[in-house]
Amino acid sequence: MSVYKKTATKSKKDGATYVLGRDDDKDGHPLEEGGYYVAVVRSNYDGKVRGGIAKTLGVVKQKLSYAEAVALMNRCCGFKAFEAPKAP
Repeated sequence: MSVYKKTATKSKKDGATYVLGRDDDKDGHPLEEGGYYVAVVRSNYDGKVRGGIAKTLGVVKQKLSYAEAVALMNRCCGFKAFEAPKAP
């Protein structure tokens, strides 16, 4: 699973950071093939990490089309952060 780092957006509702990503086997393929997911960045205690706080991803929902992923991302963020492509 690859994460699109430039899509990291902070939510107005709860202050959490949400990111958009895609399955590795779908990278480089057209948008219509899907394979997208929305994840939330979580901070957890980890004694083995410097500073004691490890950042991990928790998947909100996966195996989405691009339009579904953008709609879910906008809903999680509480505002229209991304624009879905228009169908011809």
